[in-house]
Amino acid sequence: MKKICIVFFILIRSAFAEMTLIDYNDQKHQFEKNKNERIVSIECLKKECLANSFPFKKVKIKDGEDPAAVACLETKQAKIVQMHDGIHNEESVCLFNDGSMLTFGSVRFLVSD
Repeated sequence: MKKICIVFFILIRSAFAEMTLIDYNDQKHQFEKNKNERIVSIECLKKECLANSFPFKKVKIKDGEDPAAVACLETKQAKIVQMHDGIHNEESVCLFNDGSMLTFGSVRFLVSD
């Protein structure tokens, strides 16, 4: 079952390589896949930022915990921000201290076994 979920996640992830998310202050943020296959805030394509290369560690989770949320909080250099796509679909992102952002989908891929 885990392998099926990972394959599904990879297909979904590649389908959304470029997207716009809106924070709850109605500010739009562009995201795009970088050379490392991470979906990051578009500013990270032009300059180095934490979202491009932060070395996430594998995380231990308890029942019901989101591995991306745990990994983002354990960095001590980021916080979780909720956004939406404008049509009622929410997406969580990891907002780093330097202002760069990484989608939870990318974080899950980095911290999964």
